[in-house]
Amino acid sequence: MTTIGNRLRYGLAPLPQSWLTTAILIFLALIPIPLGANRPLVWIIGGIALGIFGTLIGVMGVRRASREKLPMGIVLVGGAFAVHILALLIQLLPIGYLLPSLPGLADISTVQISLSPGDTVLMLIRALSYALLFLIVFMTMRDRIRSRAALYGMYAILCAHAALALIMFRAGDTMLGMEKWAYAGAVTGTFVNRNSLATFMAFGFVLGVTLLLDTLFAIGRRRLRYGRQDRDWLRPILIVIGLGLIVTALLGSQSRMGAIAACAGALVVLAITAIRLKRLPFNPALLAAGLVLLLAPALYLNLEGLMGRFATVDQSWSIRAELYRQVRDIIMLRPLTGIGGGAFEVVFPLFHEGALGSDRLWDKTHSSYLALWSELGLIAGSAVPASISAAAILMASKLRYSRAFMPQITAAVGIITTAALHATVDFSLEIQAVAYWFTAFIAIGLASLYPQSSSRTIARNRSLP
Repeated sequence: MTTIGNRLRYGLAPLPQSWLTTAILIFLALIPIPLGANRPLVWIIGGIALGIFGTLIGVMGVRRASREKLPMGIVLVGGAFAVHILALLIQLLPIGYLLPSLPGLADISTVQISLSPGDTVLMLIRALSYALLFLIVFMTMRDRIRSRAALYGMYAILCAHAALALIMFRAGDTMLGMEKWAYAGAVTGTFVNRNSLATFMAFGFVLGVTLLLDTLFAIGRRRLRYGRQDRDWLRPILIVIGLGLIVTALLGSQSRMGAIAACAGALVVLAITAIRLKRLPFNPALLAAGLVLLLAPALYLNLEGLMGRFATVDQSWSIRAELYRQVRDIIMLRPLTGIGGGAFEVVFPLFHEGALGSDRLWDKTHSSYLALWSELGLIAGSAVPASISAAAILMASKLRYSRAFMPQITAAVGIITTAALHATVDFSLEIQAVAYWFTAFIAIGLASLYPQSSSRTIARNRSLP
């Protein structure tokens, strides 16, 4: 009988893979449109759609089973995330009476560990949908040619979303034809929150820089192979135009950390390229300088609003520090079990102190790390960061020994850098559309570690961790 491990290792037959690649791109293109997919109904619909994809994978033809075991690296990444799912399931068990009563929570009484079981169920649905998307993308993108083409498709989608965000901003600063109820004067696209759009666009910026390098390497290889000047400059020109759209939308969001995280991810991509690849068809420093010059108009048009936000960083940080202090107090109430997945919005008002002010709705911790620790506990709450860290280490190890430019892995490492940095002071990764895209990038990067190829390639990949 064919096992899940064998399906993960060998992937699907060519026809289903091509069909699913298109389906994945359509899914990723549409999912940010309904307010960043940040609504329970969209969570359920997204889970159903991914369930259909998963069913198709189960019934379509798969390659013959093998005695090889699932790569240990994927087991580590998936195992860490499985701890996250298991913790959510445990929080829904009717064993809340085993825990001591908490001061200030007399108004919240549940038989489960979670203080908001309904929100925990929704968080479990989201977690399962992320795991399912990862499996689908991983199985579909085992072919490096296909995954490379998928990256270009994803970049085109990101550019389209950047253009849509700018059009809506110029057409009365609306959101899908509706009057915005928050962040007026900032580009938000189909996302309610500007930081969520900024993270989304930061992914696009890192991917665009990676694909520009990939294109320049391809031009250099053809020049060396055929001994002539390559005239196919249309693709890099289109990539730079796309970068202009993305940077304009990113800076227009006026997200301070979004801009910093985007630059950090792009610098990681450039550093990896410069350090690991000795024979470059271009100078990385000149490339970076050229990008700055080409993107200068976007910087000029949007820099004033962003710098205005940087001018208020001291005031913003004092408020944020007070929020983090109060979240820390919640963490210490239940450091092992947490208050329940998704329960922060319900519990925090009971601990909200006057020093934070009541003129804003504090339904998020504004730090994805603190959100996980407060809702799942310090141990289980560290499972997702551990899973992502394991993926990053696996991919970085591959880049360490690779002499070829691998855009799938390079982009994934840069995007993980961007996401990890921005998540320290923002909740963008808790917005489902952003999380779906982040998951897809990681899955594509890991799939490139264990490509579906000839027996010779598979034998060579046995040395991978």
